[in-house]
Amino acid sequence: DCLVNFNRSSALEEAVLLDVASQLPLRELGDFRELFRHVDADRDGRLDTQELTEAMQKAGLDPTPAREAAKKLARVGAVEFSRFVAALVPSRRELLMPYLRDAFNRLDTDGDGFITAQELRSLLEKSNLKHLKASQTVVSMFEALGGGHKISFEALSKHFSELCA
Repeated sequence: DCLVNFNRSSALEEAVLLDVASQLPLRELGDFRELFRHVDADRDGRLDTQELTEAMQKAGLDPTPAREAAKKLARVGAVEFSRFVAALVPSRRELLMPYLRDAFNRLDTDGDGFITAQELRSLLEKSNLKHLKASQTVVSMFEALGGGHKISFEALSKHFSELCA
């Protein structure tokens, strides 16, 4: 479910999950590493659309939805390990939730306890998510998290606890 849902993630979800994945200690990555190796049929260290499709089909997804989900997940190129971990980490809440606070604090650049539209816009403009229209994307992210002009840690935490549920 998480691999399929990751391709539907908002830019905020993707940025937060990539941040969390980058902060996980190596000792926590063993299961992800084994799964990645298993799916990486050609052993090139990246998962292409075909490898992702086959893995999703083996997990029980029908061929057409598996192919569509794989194409969306690999929309910016083959999936490297960090993106793979980011897609799957919501399935391991015991890993996600402790690191979510740290990710929130990095996004809350002024330290006021909220992520504002300006902080989010700045993140999008600096990140590898530049292909998104920052202002439009910020509005849709805030709407997805209940509207308003600020995101609290509690709202973000609740939202992420419901991913892959």
